[in-house]
Amino acid sequence: MRAFSMALAFAVLLSGCQTTKPLGPLALQDGYGSGLLQLCFGLNSAERNFTLTAQEIDPASRTLAFGPASHRLEKTLRLHETRDVNGGAFLAKNRRHCTFWQFEAPAGEYAIVKVGERLSTAGSAGSAGGSLLGAALGAAIAVAIIATAKNDEVVFVRADGSLKNDTPTFEIQPGETTHLGTIMYDGEQEPREQPRLDPNGYWDGQSTDTVKVTRLILAYFPAGSVPDTTKAIAGKYEANLPRQTISHLTGRTVIIEDFPEVAPLPQ
Repeated sequence: MRAFSMALAFAVLLSGCQTTKPLGPLALQDGYGSGLLQLCFGLNSAERNFTLTAQEIDPASRTLAFGPASHRLEKTLRLHETRDVNGGAFLAKNRRHCTFWQFEAPAGEYAIVKVGERLSTAGSAGSAGGSLLGAALGAAIAVAIIATAKNDEVVFVRADGSLKNDTPTFEIQPGETTHLGTIMYDGEQEPREQPRLDPNGYWDGQSTDTVKVTRLILAYFPAGSVPDTTKAIAGKYEANLPRQTISHLTGRTVIIEDFPEVAPLPQ
């Protein structure tokens, strides 16, 4: 699913505005509307950055719109942009880091094209002790990690830009801001047994250690289904907005990076 070669050279990039407090309405251009998405990190995904891409749909062909007049929305979620939110039941966890992404776009229908993740190296540059040399070494290590890290993405449309039966879509209404709900990037963990090797790298055939492995997922919650989170960040503004449910996401777990394969035991 990582191969995604659509020609998007003519798409106009709309930069979603990272809202400040208090969250409030945007001044919309004629023919434009606005969408509001709450984006959250779960407990087991905060060392990653996540990306989301949406694009306008051509109503005649029901494919992604290309050309100078088409519009594309992109957002990268980083932990330092979010706020620590505690309390309430949310994916059976009571801690997450959330922010609101409020964006302006021409009225029309939009498709979520893809979501992805990549390793975050925030804080790596200072991990070598605080000196200039340490900072330089840390920066070099961070660059090396980014260059070699596996980046995963899930694409919701076909290579030619046509929509699938389960492509997530939403609408932007002229002169209106619509609350689109919450997208949570999270990790699910499971225990696994791995051989305990001696200093020479040999296994006695019995001794094991229990480790936890993680798969990274996306989960969606319609607006109003997590009021404790939204109230803690934005108060009455977002709670009073008209609501819209993104199609084909409710109740669906999107696996961005699956559990690692079980390694064979050493002989």
